[in-house]
Amino acid sequence: MRMWVKGIALIAMFLGATGLIVTLYQLNAQLSQMEKIAGNTTQSKMDRRLSQIENAISKQQQDVDKLTAQWRNMDVQLNQLLKAINSLQTRQKSLAQFAPTLDGIEQKLGNTQALLEKLQQQWHGTTYYQTVDIALGELPAGQDTPKVYKIPDVVPDAAREILVYAQVATGYVDGGPHFFQVSVQPDQTHEASFTLYAVGQPQKSWTYNSDNFWLPMPENRELYIKTKKINSKPFFGEWNSQVSIIAYR
Repeated sequence: MRMWVKGIALIAMFLGATGLIVTLYQLNAQLSQMEKIAGNTTQSKMDRRLSQIENAISKQQQDVDKLTAQWRNMDVQLNQLLKAINSLQTRQKSLAQFAPTLDGIEQKLGNTQALLEKLQQQWHGTTYYQTVDIALGELPAGQDTPKVYKIPDVVPDAAREILVYAQVATGYVDGGPHFFQVSVQPDQTHEASFTLYAVGQPQKSWTYNSDNFWLPMPENRELYIKTKKINSKPFFGEWNSQVSIIAYR
């Protein structure tokens, strides 16, 4: 009986020791795994931190390189500025010897300017014009549509006024009284004109009428002529007319 009890006790002790060994083995495995995980985590954090430090160092190096380039550029510009200052100082010393001559030239220029101002005053006080002989065409017989004549390039754009001459001669002609209006448009909102009067009637003699006026030079370089009828018909018979530019200024 005692032997059986001892056997049971030995078996129990063996089983308890075995369980303890298994438990210790499991704990050791868990510790190894935890150390491995901790090691991996620490290494990953260190790698990220190291990468951040390297990036910061690289950016600082780029900033240093940029500042270095800017300083070099400023140094070049300063050298160029110093050279320019030295050149100006040299030229100033060279020009100093010509000061008396320059004073004389300035005095002559002042005298010339005074003379030009005097001539300008005389010019404005005198009327100058350029004569020309530019035949534009005939007066309208009495149609409602006005005639439009282009001013030739002989008259420059710089002209301020043109002298327009219009004449009409009537013989044995029917049509009654007519007013011929000659006009220009100095700009888009104004009109300047003069009127020539003529009468058409059957007669054996001739009647003449003419007139001339200074008109502003139009921007569009066009001269308009139209007939203002007074209960009359268009001219029909023996008659002639002419519109010309005879001067400009």
